[in-house]
Amino acid sequence: MAEEADSKELWHRVHDAMPIHDIRLGRAAAATYVSDPKMLLFMASRYKFVAKMLDGSDHSLEIGCGDGFGAPLVAQSVKKL
Repeated sequence: MAEEADSKELWHRVHDAMPIHDIRLGRAAAATYVSDPKMLLFMASRYKFVAKMLDGSDHSLEIGCGDGFGAPLVAQSVKKL
């Protein structure tokens, strides 16, 4: 029981230390999250793959990106998106 209390206390400390972010999804990503959350993970996985392929590139242009759900993932890997 003492171990459970320690875990609970640790979680509360970690949780309280996390900053609060008010992040909103675009219309298409939000609709996907509501109707098929697993699909949103597949989309994120594709963007992660693309980000690895483009890692270190100077410029990248995404066409037909909908609401730009994956842009932050790619932007971390390229100099200019």
